Amino acid sequence: MPNTIKVRFDRHFKVYVPVGEVASFEKELNAKSLNFYADKRTALLSDDTVLYYLLEKDSDAIHQLISESQTFHLNDVVAAEGFSEERKMIHLYLRFALLFIILTMVLKMVGAFVQP
Repeated sequence: MPNTIKVRFDRHFKVYVPVGEVASFEKELNAKSLNFYADKRTALLSDDTVLYYLLEKDSDAIHQLISESQTFHLNDVVAAEGFSEERKMIHLYLRFALLFIILTMVLKMVGAFVQP
């Protein structure tokens, strides 16, 4: 299946794959028709691993793939956080909006005292 960003915003878990084994890992994922998102920017910033986001509903198939395959060895498997990235951004936006409203109200009150 395609390398789609939608996986990152759904319930997912993360797998770190060494750069040398990315091609074989993606080949196996495509052979099993599993959706994934590869964040290849992490390989540039970290220790030569690519971060893969995989759907939580496919976790059994992924673990079976890892245990059956002897061609690649995964560094780490990380469970997904409770909140998706989209929810975190919405919360951040709401905090800034609330801060802006409160600051506006405070400035209006201060302005009313300064200029009666």
